[in-house]
Amino acid sequence: MIPTVPQPPRSLARLRILGWSALAALLAAPLVATQVTREVAWSPFDFIVAAALLAVVGAAMEIAIRGRQGVSYRTAAAIALVGSVAMIWANLAVGIVGSDTNPANPMFAAIPALGLAIALFGGFGAANLARALGAMALAQLAAGSVGVAAFDAPWREIVPFTLIFAALWVAGAALFRRAIGG
Repeated sequence: MIPTVPQPPRSLARLRILGWSALAALLAAPLVATQVTREVAWSPFDFIVAAALLAVVGAAMEIAIRGRQGVSYRTAAAIALVGSVAMIWANLAVGIVGSDTNPANPMFAAIPALGLAIALFGGFGAANLARALGAMALAQLAAGSVGVAAFDAPWREIVPFTLIFAALWVAGAALFRRAIGG
């Protein structure tokens, strides 16, 4: 007798299709743009890096969706993943502080790496992920402050960026904390 694999509820199946479609659309947008404008000039290597990044995010979300965690955990995971990809993408594309060669930009690239390191070291339980996102929020504020103070970054660009991402990390941490209770 062949064992049956339990199927996810329809709503989760739709969510998975929506998620993978959104990732495909994100990758298709620069492909179309390179055909119609000279402003976007992605190389094949750029597409490979973007596809790999989006595939990792998609796979991580698959794991979060398939788990038995609740909506708070899944939402927090989505916030952490989408925020991290946005941070990495912005840093790779143009740099967060000035050009992509500004020495302040590696600080921002280290923020998702910090969260990943904490998650890998301590596990992917909600309590540890809440700590990881809390640490990311503090690192975000520190990177923004150092960027403005030490690297003479334009504060009108860096401060809002820093505050938005710090708020994003705090919101994710709060949702992971909520997932602990239920």
